[in-house]
Amino acid sequence: MIERLIKGDEKAFEQIFHLYYQRLLNFAKAYVINKEIAREIVQEAYLKLWETRSRLKPDTNPEAFLFTLVRNQSLNYLKHCLVEQKYSQIAQEQVEIYRLNYSVLKNDITEKFFFNEIKIKLDKAIKQLPPRCKKVFELSRVQELQNKEIATELNISIKTVENHITEALRRLRAAIKDYL
Repeated sequence: MIERLIKGDEKAFEQIFHLYYQRLLNFAKAYVINKEIAREIVQEAYLKLWETRSRLKPDTNPEAFLFTLVRNQSLNYLKHCLVEQKYSQIAQEQVEIYRLNYSVLKNDITEKFFFNEIKIKLDKAIKQLPPRCKKVFELSRVQELQNKEIATELNISIKTVENHITEALRRLRAAIKDYL
């Protein structure tokens, strides 16, 4: 039968197929569990048998050859599954870490902590502003006066008001740059 296969006899291939298919399928299923994957592995083995038929020796045992192919294909599949599982597990661990980090950062206590930290830094920075700059900033941001109203109240130009506010904001941003 193997000599006929080597010559490309499709009937010989068909006989070998029917002779060993079910045993090869059972063998593959025992290791890869999934019946469809086992079928694919067995089909690949038969395909390889057909593709390499011209290089076979007349004394080749087709059963041993096919079982070796199925065994090797099953090993490759299982190795691939283990690698996938390893990376899936690593990815799942990363997701858990991200969930924990998100919940910590989203936590109201954490938000309040950062808010208080920033407020303390801003209050300190505002206290350190030059007196006129501090006054302009407080009139603008605390009392919510318009630049024109501030200029009138302090008897300075609108451009000077704008310069003081710009300088105050620059210093305040610098004071909380680590939180931005």
